[in-house]
Order: sequence, then C-alpha cells, then structure tokens
Amino acid sequence: MNCVLDLDGTVVFAEPAEIPIPGRSRCSYLSTATADWLKRIGAVSNLYIASARSAASVAGLVRALPQVRFAGFVLEGGLVCRADIFSPPKPAPAQVELAEKIASTYPDWDVVAGYEEMICCVAPSHIDALPIVQQIASSHPSTSRWISHRERHKTFLYPAPLCKLAGLQRLGVEEIDFAAGDDEVYDQSLLASAKRCYTLQSAAPSIIELVQQRRGTLSTHTSHRGAAEILAHIHRELIVVDRESE
Repeated sequence: MNCVLDLDGTVVFAEPAEIPIPGRSRCSYLSTATADWLKRIGAVSNLYIASARSAASVAGLVRALPQVRFAGFVLEGGLVCRADIFSPPKPAPAQVELAEKIASTYPDWDVVAGYEEMICCVAPSHIDALPIVQQIASSHPSTSRWISHRERHKTFLYPAPLCKLAGLQRLGVEEIDFAAGDDEVYDQSLLASAKRCYTLQSAAPSIIELVQQRRGTLSTHTSHRGAAEILAHIHRELIVVDRESE
C-alpha cells in the first residue's frame, strides 16, 4: 500500500512541539504523537513524502525521525524525486544560471540555497519581488518558460507546472492508496488521484471542498492535534485494508 503525505500544514507546523525541524530562518515542529504515527504507518506501508520543500530541507526532518521508514520523496512540488534524501543534489544548469543572475543583480536578496529546479527568493520586505523576477526570467536566455508565484515572504520561479503526482509517477508510484495534503497550489492532483484522501480543517477551502466531494476525511482539530488525528485514521484504515486482503 502506498501512503503519500505533504509536510507543511499537514504534519509539520509553525506552532512549537516536541521535535524541532531546523529551517533557513526559523524552526518548524512535529509532535511526538505525529512521529509515532509516522513510524507505525511506515512499518505497514510504502510511506512517501511529497513536499514543496527542497531535499536539503526535508533531510532535516528525516534526520529528526530516524525511527521512521520512508520509501521515497517528491520535492519542490513534484519537480524533483528521489529514493534517498541524502543523495547529492543535482541542480539543473538553467536553475543555477538564473539563480546566479538574480543573486548578482540583487545582492541584498536571499536566493535560498538547496533547490535543484525551483528558485526561491526572499527580497527585503519593502520590495515587491514578483514582477522583478518575472522580468529577469523573461529576459534570461533559456529553453524553460519560467512560472512564478508568491508565497508569503518568498517568491518562487519554476521551469514547469508543479505536480506532485507527476513526481510520484517518476518514482514508480502508479497507485496512491492514501494521501494527505492541504495546499491548493501543490496538493490538488495528489488528493484527486488517491483512493482515500485526508486534510485538516485549516486547509485551503478548495482542498476541503475536494476532500468532502470525494468523501474523504477532514480532521476535527488543527495543527499538531489534527495531524495526529488524520494519521491515526490512516493507520486504522491501513490495518483494515491489510486484513481484508489476507
């Protein structure tokens, strides 16, 4: 059985909990209850992480959870996939060139390291970075037609539409039995393709609507309690399905 989980807003949160996950500028957190359910789920299924984070970022989570068995990772919204989160990064030449162009043009910006296909920029708070990076990308010689969007204080560029489902397929995952996610940019195709889908009540409205339409499971709690709630639900259903298949 294949189980696919988003990270931020699904199992990892800004609210403090027992297990800190180091980030670029701050920690995010995972509760011990969530970690325990991840361990149980990984023991009885193929557990995949599908995240918009880079491999370098997700590696921090994996180091914090040595007891959890992961089957693979879809990263950067589906643009990067790997079985081993610690394998050396392979940044795309076009990504490196454009990232270096932005960094040299705007040395006071933070072009976040660790990405292989995406470019993530953090400009000073008084600057609207989105039209600036769009202009740089459009004038930069490349075979890619860069797509952009803003997410809080970060601006992202990427060379192809984001699709976690496509990343899973490149990993060889043809069937998704269980999936949980919360983001309308990254998780629509993932949840729409899963046999059983889950989200938290704090998810984007379109994600909640999708899960309800598909008769999936919506948590009654938010944050860490909500994560533990949906993971416990997934584990129960995994055990039921496994027994029925015997």
